[in-house]
Amino acid sequence: MHPDPQPGPDACSIVHVTQDPQFVTQPDGRVRAYYPGEDWYVTGADRNGAIAALIAESEQRMQDPAYLAQHWEMTQRHRDGREHTPGLSVREIDQTEYEIRTALLGDQLRRGTDPNR
Repeated sequence: MHPDPQPGPDACSIVHVTQDPQFVTQPDGRVRAYYPGEDWYVTGADRNGAIAALIAESEQRMQDPAYLAQHWEMTQRHRDGREHTPGLSVREIDQTEYEIRTALLGDQLRRGTDPNR
């Protein structure tokens, strides 16, 4: 989620965070969407609207240095084992794996498939 990969303890590794988006249909039919471990959520008229709102909100938050610092602190807590949130994983990968994952994600987005399914 971080736009600039953060180095792991080993200079050759990158800390990789995966947050599987969660969707909850509300009684009025609207859909609430959020990322595990985050304290914010969005709603949409349906799942597609919630996905669009989640993407827009995420992109906006990624421009906020305070949010990025908070997200990095949460990442470190998970990496160090001090915190565990279902649907959020943190692991260290090497540069080659990072490049492969980035290319695959780009391919999925260009095809319009949901990379989290």
